[in-house]
Amino acid sequence: MFAVTAFLSGLFAASCSGPDDPKTIDPGTVECERDNISEPGLAQIFNLNEPSTGFVCPEEDQDWYRVTLTNQEQIVSVSLSMSVPLSQIEPTYAFWSLNAAGEPETVVAQPPATSIGAHLDVVHCMEPGDYLFVVSDEGNDAEDFRHPYTIAVKGQPDPDPNEPNNERTGAKGLTSGTSVQAAIACRGDQDYYSIEVPTGVIVRMKLTAPIAKYQPTLELLSSDGQILVTESNDSGAVQETNIDRYEVVPAAGTYYVLVKDNDNAEANPDVLYTLLLELVTDQDPNEPNNHPSVATQLSGSSVTCSGSWSSTMQFQGTIGSPGDSDWFELPLTGCNNGLIEAEVVLNNNNLPMNEQWDFNDKIQATVALIRPHAGDSCDSDQDCITLNKSCEDGWDCAGLFNTCLPEQLCSGASVCLPSDVCGALETQRRYQCSPTVAECQKSSGTQPPKNQATISAPLYDDSHVYLRVSDFQADGGAPDVLYTLKVRVRTDPDTHERSNLYANELPPIIPVWRQPAVDIPVHDCTNGDCCGSGNWVTGSLGYESDIDWYRYPHPCAGQDCTARIVYDVDGGPVDFTIRVSRQTDDEDSWFEALASDELANQLARSGALGGTAAGDSCFYAYSGHAASGGFYYYVSVRDVLELYNNSGLVRPESRDWSPEQTYRFCVEKVYNACLEPPCQVYETGCGIPQQ
Repeated sequence: MFAVTAFLSGLFAASCSGPDDPKTIDPGTVECERDNISEPGLAQIFNLNEPSTGFVCPEEDQDWYRVTLTNQEQIVSVSLSMSVPLSQIEPTYAFWSLNAAGEPETVVAQPPATSIGAHLDVVHCMEPGDYLFVVSDEGNDAEDFRHPYTIAVKGQPDPDPNEPNNERTGAKGLTSGTSVQAAIACRGDQDYYSIEVPTGVIVRMKLTAPIAKYQPTLELLSSDGQILVTESNDSGAVQETNIDRYEVVPAAGTYYVLVKDNDNAEANPDVLYTLLLELVTDQDPNEPNNHPSVATQLSGSSVTCSGSWSSTMQFQGTIGSPGDSDWFELPLTGCNNGLIEAEVVLNNNNLPMNEQWDFNDKIQATVALIRPHAGDSCDSDQDCITLNKSCEDGWDCAGLFNTCLPEQLCSGASVCLPSDVCGALETQRRYQCSPTVAECQKSSGTQPPKNQATISAPLYDDSHVYLRVSDFQADGGAPDVLYTLKVRVRTDPDTHERSNLYANELPPIIPVWRQPAVDIPVHDCTNGDCCGSGNWVTGSLGYESDIDWYRYPHPCAGQDCTARIVYDVDGGPVDFTIRVSRQTDDEDSWFEALASDELANQLARSGALGGTAAGDSCFYAYSGHAASGGFYYYVSVRDVLELYNNSGLVRPESRDWSPEQTYRFCVEKVYNACLEPPCQVYETGCGIPQQ
């Protein structure tokens, strides 16, 4: 009766007071179901496993509860929800530890900020003891006098017998072949395990778990805490976890394996995971060689580039795990105009055909050539992301993987070599087979192409270069499959080298005027100086992407005259094409003296472009071609590349070169005017007859 009288008395007073009177009551608050737990000192005893309801009303209302946890209730599950899907408030909670006076001291548990506003279902790890927890609106600026909240707090023992192991210092030691069961029992729970890894082994980490309320994540860390591997099942809430990862570690020592939720926000104490660690014998006899500083020596002494190929250096190894890169160092001498060939083959031909296709989808043999970039000193790999060479486009980075970065510096190989200079990536090749064509698909029912990669590239005056063998994109590993690496070097017999800007991949547009073409004469056959024995230009295409560029001056500057190119090419793998360009061209396609189709083996051929006979083709110098300093015509000799059908991808087998297969050609002026036929005179000058 007293309470009712007091309530009515307050209401009467409110109706008689002015708007600024401190006793004025907001009419909206009279509908709130008030309680007496709005302060820590008034906290209500909360019984675990017995849900409680209440209202957040009025604004800034807080409902305080007191709870005691025993040593069998360290895993605390909290569920907080409203009675309706939509409410004016965003309910949240916070658990507080107590000071000596029993007052709230520090927040020890609360839901993730990203979850507030929805039904909260969070698991926390907490120590035994007394706590206060409070339920409120997230912003303390809203109320809901119609709809109650329900909060449930449940406690259970920690199902993980390995706790505490939330830090590396408390990691549970495991040995090879040991499996352990544990749980990510609460939000933020992290389980560390340690294992001693000797030399000559690969670490296998297998993590399995049923469907859970979190996303199981596995990490491998070095002794100083550097993360070496991260694998995660981001579909752990709908799909069982089965992570099976092999890793080649950089050196012997103590390593840590961490199991956790991917963002440390979710947990599931009722679902156990199983972790198995194994140390598997590494079949790669060269490990560790995952960095130039520990590179495998291809030769015990410097290899000399001479007029013939060196002995083939051959090594075997494995791509033991994702991210495994095997480095090889090759000491050199006398290779200023040298050539290098390197081939890596993954020996998976003992697998059934279908498994070979699957293997090739997972792992693609890759070999790269890295050379020192003089003048780029470094202390760490991080120093070598860029090189000390400015650029505006890829051609300014010729021989440096033709990559000009947005900061207008050529790209480095992101590796600091033992000589404390940055490494530069010269070229890289990988196993490729276009997935758009039938022959590259498993459904073809045929044997897949050999999983191999081959590079052929020029050598400069370096005392040593490096080869790196890996999986393309470093996301596959095969500890049971050996690869074979073969390497050899020699001098380039082409005395006109370097006559081109080296490109890892030949682009469709090549700026003719930028090429360091070799000057050659035009023989004046009208004056008795014709092409004959001893005055032909001779060369060869000694490496992949080799284009030999030559230039000759306008043979009749300011006038029209008739010309001829005679040629003779050896048979062999190279599909020679000889083209003539103007110095203003961005492509070598003004005239084509010799065209070839892609063949496995070409026959020897000879012929001519132009001449004075009616049956000859028209080839000329044009009166309108002029430039300051004189006008030049450019001759290029290159190999024909073939693309996969419906694809811009080059067929690897069409990349041909041969330092032993030579070509010869000669340019001569054969008539001092535009000769009709084979050419035709137009108002503007000499040209090709119209059909």
